[in-house]
Amino acid sequence: MGSNVANPPTHSRHVEAWVWVILNPVMDGLRREVGLLSKGNLSWRSYSRKCEYIRHIREYIDAAQQPNYEDFWQTS
Repeated sequence: MGSNVANPPTHSRHVEAWVWVILNPVMDGLRREVGLLSKGNLSWRSYSRKCEYIRHIREYIDAAQQPNYEDFWQTS
């Protein structure tokens, strides 16, 4: 039996990309939000009229990775 380690299926590369550029940044951002909220720090900025660190999920994804983000949501 041959191994596919040298040439992983295309779908596994998609999943790898999702983990690195979608899921990891979102999890890091949510951990930061939980830490801030648990301390009562909303980091409200009056000039922008929004929280500095607490953001919409899409804002945690690098702009260059938007195609991967769209692919992730269409597939899930």
